[in-house]
This record gives sequence, C-alpha cells and structure tokens, in this order.
Amino acid sequence: MKITVAETAGFCYGVSRAVKMALEAAQGTVPCVMLGPVIHNQSVIDHLRRAGVEMVQQVGEIPEESMVILRSHGEGQEVYQALKARGAHVVDTTCPFVSRIHRLVREAQEEGRRVVIDAGHGGDDPGKVGINGANEKDVNLEIARLVKQYLEMSDVEVVMTRESDEGLNDADASNKKVQDMKRRIALIEETAPALTVSIHQNSYPEEYVHGAQVFYYTGSVQGQRLAEHIQGQLVERVDPENKRQVKANDSYYLLKKTGVPIVIVECGFLSNSAEAEKLCTPEYQQRVAWAIHMGILEYLNENEK
Repeated sequence: MKITVAETAGFCYGVSRAVKMALEAAQGTVPCVMLGPVIHNQSVIDHLRRAGVEMVQQVGEIPEESMVILRSHGEGQEVYQALKARGAHVVDTTCPFVSRIHRLVREAQEEGRRVVIDAGHGGDDPGKVGINGANEKDVNLEIARLVKQYLEMSDVEVVMTRESDEGLNDADASNKKVQDMKRRIALIEETAPALTVSIHQNSYPEEYVHGAQVFYYTGSVQGQRLAEHIQGQLVERVDPENKRQVKANDSYYLLKKTGVPIVIVECGFLSNSAEAEKLCTPEYQQRVAWAIHMGILEYLNENEK
C-alpha cells in the first residue's frame, strides 16, 4: 500500500503557534494549566500533560500562582475579565487570524448583530433515526449547543430555537409539525438576526453515501455566500475528502418562509455506519460545530467590509 501525504498536511499556523507557546510556558518555573484543550487534538493534549501542563475546565479550578494558557480558538470577554479579577498571569495562544475575526464580530455585535441557531426536530419528532439507533434530534441539539458556545466566545449574540428536547408545538396541536415550523419561523423573524443556521443530519437508502452538505434558498445571494463559507470550513476542518458542494433548494419550508439569510446544514449521513458513529462522539461533534462557527464568522467578517 502506498501512502501519499498531502503537501498541506499538518497543523495550521495558528495551531502550531499555540502548541509552541504552551510548550515554552511549560519550561518555566511557574506551574501551568490550560483552560480547556489548547487545540482539538488528544495526542497533543496528552503530550502537554506529560510536559507538566494540566487542564482545567473552569476559571475557579485554576490553582493560585499558576500560569493560565488560553486555547487557540480564544475565549469570551467574560473569561478575560474573570482572569483579570483573579490577577492571573495569562499566556494567550489565540490565533491572530481568529482574534481579528473576533474583533470584527464584536464590532458587528455592537451594531445589534445576532445569529439564530436552529436545532432541527425535537420532542415527539425524532427526525431521522440512524443506522446505529441514534435520533437526529439529539445529534442536532448537541452540535447546535456547541456552535452557540463557540460563537459566544467570539462575542456573537446567539438565539436558539430550542435548547432542550422539546419541539415548539403544543402537545395537543392538530398538526404538530406545521405548528412547530411556523413557530420557528416566527421566532427567527422576531429576532431579526443577521443570519440563521439550521442544524440537521441526512439519510439515504444506500449506506455508502456520506458527507456534510449545506443548502440555501434558490436565488438567495447572501444565503449562497453563507452556505459556501460553512461548506468550505466543513471540508477543510472535518473531511477534506468530501466532494459535496452547496446546493440551492426551493422546497424546504424553512428556507422558503424565512426572510433573512438562512442555510440548512446537513452535518452527515446517519444512514452511513461510519459517519453515524462519528456524529455521536463529542470529539467529532466539536469539530463539526467549530467548522460551522468559523463559516459563520467568515460570513459576518465578509459583510462588514
């Protein structure tokens, strides 16, 4: 078997920079901790731990007199404020490119910009049921929560259509699906966001079909641009072998009835054994959510120029 390594294989500049800074900090005389994983790579996290850098999840867990390493994708302003209040010494490994996007998004937020994240299905509506028995509604919600978390770290205001396993319909509604969809659309319109992203999972009769794909409403220039940014990030950060491209659609109810730029992100196929298993793991959900959030930030950045 011949193995060919792509010319672009390896860490990007921001990740390489973060790892180097963390290792340099570990060589000092002051104990170091990282606030969450510096990067999404377990091998690197294990290597940093062997170098003496332990990981904590909350500011309150940071030992006194410790140096705090902030992860490459950055933190929200509330974290910086909490660390400042504790007088903590900070090594900020946030990627400079991400920092620039964070700044632009903060400026956009000050102008009242916000984003709606829609976790598809919920409650009595499980969505698609995976080949592994997973319910689409649960995978959608986990990824949507992560997208919200990542966007809020960039000071983007996020409104969720649902944050628990409940639909937006009444229990005794005569047509629960229609009522649910109408209420999602009403929430989006009332929020008046800069954009909306609806999180879903795909399915197909043939098991071999796989890969994330983003849909936008036919004729929507802004919807297409948003879709292209997210699709590009999903390919780059999740599955470089994915050949799927963004696709226009004029039949999806949510796309047709929503007046703001909106896309539906089908994160993968629950009908594909390998992809279904990955979509149910926290690590893969984090990668997918990170890619979606980066696509959103790119779109917001582009529209601020």
